[in-house]
Amino acid sequence: MKKFYENPLSSFFILSAITLLLAFSATKVKLGFESANHYCIYTIEFNYHGLDSKKIESLITQPFEEKLSELTDIIEIRSSCEYGKSMTSIYFDRKSDNESHYLHIRNIVENFYNELPSDVQKPVIYNSNAQTKSLMNICVYQKEENTNLSEIRSQLEAKIKKSLEGIEGLSQVVISGGGQKEIQLLFDSEKSASSMLNPQQLACVVQDANSVMKSAKIYGNRKNIDLDFDIRLKNLDEIASLPVRIGESSTELKFLADLRETNRFPDEIVRVNGKECVLISIKSNSDGNAINICRSVRKILDENSSLFEFNVLYDEGKVQLKLLKSVLFAFLQSFVLVILLLPFFFNSVNKIFLSIIFMILNTVWSVGLLRIAGLNLTQHTIGGFSISLGLIADPLLVIFEAGKNHVAENVKSIVTASCTTLIVLVPLLFLDKMVPGVKDLAITVGLMIIVSLILSIVFFPSFMEKGTIDKQLIPGNISQKFEKFYIRFSYYFSDLSIKKNGIFTIIYFLLLSFAPIIFVFSGKNLNFENTKDIVYCSAEFENEVSPQYISDRVNLISEKLKKIEGVRYVICNSTKGSSEIEVAFDPKIISRKRISNTLESMKTEIPESFLYVADSNMKVAKKHLQLEIAIIGDDDEKCREFAKLCGKKLLENPGCENLVLNFKRQDKEFVFIPDLVKLGKNGLSVEQVSSILRWFMFGPVADKWIKNGIESDIRIAGKNLERCSLQDLENLKIPTKTGSVNLTGLGKIVESQANGKIYRKNGRHAAYITLEVNGLSSSRAMKMVKDELENIDFDKGYGYSFSHELEEMGCNYLKLAVSFIISLILILLLICALTEDLKKSILLVSSIGVTLFFPLISNLIFDGALEMGDVIALVILSGICINNAIYVLEGKSENVKFKLREKIKSILVTSLTTILTSIPLLIFAQDTFSKSLSFFMLTGILSSLFVILILFPGLLEKIKKINEKEGCR
Repeated sequence: MKKFYENPLSSFFILSAITLLLAFSATKVKLGFESANHYCIYTIEFNYHGLDSKKIESLITQPFEEKLSELTDIIEIRSSCEYGKSMTSIYFDRKSDNESHYLHIRNIVENFYNELPSDVQKPVIYNSNAQTKSLMNICVYQKEENTNLSEIRSQLEAKIKKSLEGIEGLSQVVISGGGQKEIQLLFDSEKSASSMLNPQQLACVVQDANSVMKSAKIYGNRKNIDLDFDIRLKNLDEIASLPVRIGESSTELKFLADLRETNRFPDEIVRVNGKECVLISIKSNSDGNAINICRSVRKILDENSSLFEFNVLYDEGKVQLKLLKSVLFAFLQSFVLVILLLPFFFNSVNKIFLSIIFMILNTVWSVGLLRIAGLNLTQHTIGGFSISLGLIADPLLVIFEAGKNHVAENVKSIVTASCTTLIVLVPLLFLDKMVPGVKDLAITVGLMIIVSLILSIVFFPSFMEKGTIDKQLIPGNISQKFEKFYIRFSYYFSDLSIKKNGIFTIIYFLLLSFAPIIFVFSGKNLNFENTKDIVYCSAEFENEVSPQYISDRVNLISEKLKKIEGVRYVICNSTKGSSEIEVAFDPKIISRKRISNTLESMKTEIPESFLYVADSNMKVAKKHLQLEIAIIGDDDEKCREFAKLCGKKLLENPGCENLVLNFKRQDKEFVFIPDLVKLGKNGLSVEQVSSILRWFMFGPVADKWIKNGIESDIRIAGKNLERCSLQDLENLKIPTKTGSVNLTGLGKIVESQANGKIYRKNGRHAAYITLEVNGLSSSRAMKMVKDELENIDFDKGYGYSFSHELEEMGCNYLKLAVSFIISLILILLLICALTEDLKKSILLVSSIGVTLFFPLISNLIFDGALEMGDVIALVILSGICINNAIYVLEGKSENVKFKLREKIKSILVTSLTTILTSIPLLIFAQDTFSKSLSFFMLTGILSSLFVILILFPGLLEKIKKINEKEGCR
């Protein structure tokens, strides 16, 4: 290598070539946060209008869950059944073969759909949780007075929706507000009865006349050509003229039913700041890149701005980009702070210039390698860059101290110090499921360290003391005074430590003993932070209350909220029985807590509803937690009863701030009880009457019809039965083989309780509770729940469970602790191999535990719970703090004070650079992970300095005396 060092021109060309290649790669790197979701989730939606939740469950949900049992690697299955709809969400490991899972799911769905009745709507598969909040909310108002909301919705679905659905990473485009376009075939029940025509037969007529299928293949000498059967309906006249067979004769459809193109009465009403509109909600895949998705959406909106007046209410891509910029800004500040620090230790233009070039090249190389590895620039990777700035300077500064002619002598210590940090990063590579993005952070730090080794050992010695005049930036007397100050500073503390070596040795081992105890007893917290400046709440009414009434009542709240300074917008999405409310605010003007408390105080505005505000009881922002508890069993009603009992018990605990039962009382409904004797006399079955009633009353969708690119439902329903009275229902004519009969001639109608929404978890019934706690970590909140519920006498087969993240939390922390211990053993083996001294190696490794005591105890005092950023910093810090001990022990002097004096410059430079790179991240980063990571790093490095300056010299002196006594014997 000496010959290579003597030829800086060769080094320059090789370095330049590699840098250009990696710089080009770096320009292609993408921005984008890692998904906060721990799982890949697929949601399948079935719609079967007219069936209650119990029938939906038995006909669709339960059989479908059984079909899914053939899939492997399923973590959890959640389902919900409500009137006319079945939703099933399947949770997989985020890093499993998700493409294969999707293909299997699609195959199962298609085969299962073919087994269902023909009037079940074609299912939809989403690569996301059905309850996921939107990445973007876009409202569209009426641009002209003669354009109604239903027309706007219809045009959006025809001209915008398909374009949006083609965006990579986008899962679902939900358009709400306004009525959907549809073709209605309203048949007269008496005419149908007199013709002895079952309404389902009309649906079959439409379906048969509106189909496209492959019917044959024509074989030729050179080509085989498919013959398609295409009789798609082209206009309303063709639908009206469809022949319908009645007995031995036939008639046209228009003589049996009124045909009209109209808008369906809206199932939901959306208001933004009190004004009705159509709302477009954009949802992402489980691993979608929000920044790229939102940019692509905006591009499509801009292309169609002449057709629609779009108003983007919320853009998660912009929010994430803002957070990303804050972390990037912190990195740039760290860079500047490190540059400003260097002249105080290396008062040389040449060395400072090389240091700046070194950090720039290291960053460029690492970003280029990130791109080659297929990783994005996220808050985790940029946070890794910030933290690494203090670490990568270490090898170069050691080279500066040694000089170009003594590089080989220091390679061993440089590589050893770097390898200790690399070893502790290995466990983080396997914890991405526990903390999405931590793998990227570990890879980033690892790349920066490896690149720094290559640059400092291979290339930069060639440029030392060459090409520039070695001028001083700071007057020599100032730099000399500063150097004397920190040397005297180290000498004073090491001398004190040596004189009181017995006391400091005891302190050393006490701290070493307490560190693992504090880690075990500290609370563990899964912090699912809400970075959105939006407060979500819901207003729950009686199940039967109409959307229009709810919208009018909730608008009373909206009118008052939008007048508050700092409130950006209020969205109210009202459906039957409930309304979802979103209040967006400017955090610079008004706080989340104030918005939540204001909403809480508005309960009196709509006393007939229950207004639930998730953050209203927030006292300790960082420890405001929501725990989901599922009561699981075989019977839905019994699950709800046990959920109420558990809720009552939990509310008795002072740690419980609020509790919500996530289910409502059952709806009221009229039930038709058939008389089997009368049915038999009329040649009817229960299933036939049920089907006829469903077609009469609810009007299921018979088929789809496309006109001018707009897809509309063809719905067949009874005429004048949308808002029929009980008397109309009783006199409804049911067709039989010989004529017709009134509905009451086949049984009786009684008022009863309807089946409400049914929840299922892993194939069993479930009732969910949302528990809110303040001032407790996730682990302690779980323990509180377990302690309170252990005395409840559940029936056999019934019990409770937490969400999968919480259930696995203890196991994941145990895995982290075990992998951390394995890393320490690997470091011990590495140092043993290099030093060939077991006692010395154990002594070096012990410094890790002592160093970690202070950040752990400070976290326990000020916080009490270990956030994921704290734990990751703890792992990284372990590899850093041992390096100081390695430098001191490798000192050439026999005297402990002089050992420390020889290495104090390197120790201070590397420690202060790491401290300076942590401070901007702590101040300017806007996400909890980066803040907790930087705080733990900051306290950890300060702790490392305390250990190496005060505790370690006394320990070494004590060991030296013990060895001398043993030698004398």
